[in-house]
Amino acid sequence: MSVDVEESVPEAEPEAETDAINEEDWSLNATSEIVPEGEAWPEPGPEWSIAFDTWTWAWEMHVYGFSLMFGLISLISMLNLMCQDRKTIRKRVISICLTSLTILLGVTRTVSLIVNPYGSSKSVPLEMSRVLWSIGFPALTSGLSTLLLVLLDSTKMTLGPPTFQQIHTLLPVIVSHFVLVISVDILVATYAQVEVLLLVCQVLYIVWAGLLSSGFYIMAYKLHRNLKAGNVSKTTQ
Repeated sequence: MSVDVEESVPEAEPEAETDAINEEDWSLNATSEIVPEGEAWPEPGPEWSIAFDTWTWAWEMHVYGFSLMFGLISLISMLNLMCQDRKTIRKRVISICLTSLTILLGVTRTVSLIVNPYGSSKSVPLEMSRVLWSIGFPALTSGLSTLLLVLLDSTKMTLGPPTFQQIHTLLPVIVSHFVLVISVDILVATYAQVEVLLLVCQVLYIVWAGLLSSGFYIMAYKLHRNLKAGNVSKTTQ
């Protein structure tokens, strides 16, 4: 009496299914390794690996050239601050404020361009890199605001209520702008969901810069009109 015994042979997985699984694993690994550059910051940025190959020597020329110029600006401002003569207290405070803002602009831009130009490397934390770069914007608008105040004081002109043309009125606005920009950069670098705050800072910068431009234009127009009237009065005498 013979008994047929069926040997259990393990079924081999289909070759197509194995290839599909391997291809899926490879695609997952590829997407996990290749992360788009600039994703940590909500604002769009270039693909730096491609950009470096495209710009070649122009990148170094731009970065180190502007670093040198900003460094010279800060150095000249430091020398000007040390060589100031004695003036009235109000004029001295305004001059020190203007020179200090220029130094801050030059130093932060120089350090930012040398250490991590435009956030192109990961050598420093994102928060530090963004704060270093963003400080230049309130420093620029605050410096121009102080310069406008100096020109108005020198020419004895007014563009509004005298209260708004005092240094003690301008200083809280300058400090508030710096605090806002630094706080927003730290918050956005930590929590990308609050990226709308960047738009708030940009709108504030545009509005303030627009008001400053209007102030300089009005002052230049008044100076030109006064000079023209002075020349006419001289010719009639």
